[in-house]
Amino acid sequence: MRARQLLTLAFSLVLAWGAAAADAAQKIRLHTDWKMEVSGDIPPFFLGVEKGHYKAEGLDVQILDGTGSGDAVKVMSAGSYEFGFADFGSLIMGRIQGAKVKAVMGLLQQGGGAFLYMKDSGIKSFKDLKGRTISMSPGGSEDASVRAVMAKNGLGMEDVKWTYMPGMGKVFAVLGGKADATGTLWNKMVPLMEAKTGKQVGYFSFADLGVNILHKGIFVNTDYLAKNPDTVRRFVRATQKAWTEAQKNPGAAVDAFLKAFPKQANDKPMFMRVMQLSLKMMGTPGTQGKPLGWMSEKDWESSQKVLIDFTPGFKGKGLPVSEFFTNEFIPAGQRAEAAK
Repeated sequence: MRARQLLTLAFSLVLAWGAAAADAAQKIRLHTDWKMEVSGDIPPFFLGVEKGHYKAEGLDVQILDGTGSGDAVKVMSAGSYEFGFADFGSLIMGRIQGAKVKAVMGLLQQGGGAFLYMKDSGIKSFKDLKGRTISMSPGGSEDASVRAVMAKNGLGMEDVKWTYMPGMGKVFAVLGGKADATGTLWNKMVPLMEAKTGKQVGYFSFADLGVNILHKGIFVNTDYLAKNPDTVRRFVRATQKAWTEAQKNPGAAVDAFLKAFPKQANDKPMFMRVMQLSLKMMGTPGTQGKPLGWMSEKDWESSQKVLIDFTPGFKGKGLPVSEFFTNEFIPAGQRAEAAK
């Protein structure tokens, strides 16, 4: 009887210790750049939660909606969240204007900007955009990319008709026949537009046209970084594991994502396509052979140059690129092969 009581007590203590350990996990919020239920490039974070990679690092991660990369930079600069996932072009522009943010991990490093068009529109080459109507969102790093692409590829801004509208309005302008092309993210919007219309969508990638602005990754408030380097290191380590697994098995990442958003289950083929395209954006020629998440100084320099050269009022306001990023927290390890 005595032995049984001791065994029961020991078992109770183990359960209590496990519950206490779970309660002691450090709560972390990841602020993304858009509404999660339509963000097909975030499933690897959900895979990391499901597989316990963050838990193994003592982190209880909550993934949250955003309202655009520009707003993400603002709220992170204010210290409202622990980690952000958003556009690095917006980070550069925000940092130049005094935002207290720094990138600690590059994930989607090939620029996602492109001109998208319906393949039955008669557009075959970049020069075919001349005289066409292109829908855009006003301002931001995307605007600088467009100006740079036009200048580098033989078209003037006056050679096309521009129509400006916020958010998804520019995409629906093409779907509704009110614009011939739109400047947006090819990895996300090609699958969406094809799903909506049942037609093929073509695109001219800004990176392929000689203008690559680093796309997305993890960034933090600089004060938080100085005070919590160990937390940053653990978060980056877990994220590297999650994204490496997603590269090998994007379907598992999408399934983990859809468990959080079961109402989107019918859109699984679209999310799979977005995930596959997004994973092709991991890395640049400057990061070859480096660990997943490592960032190239030259990539940051070229990204900043486009932004300050083609954004009104930014000329001459560049900063040393060490102000924008650090590789200090990237664990060693070989880059996993990108999804085909």
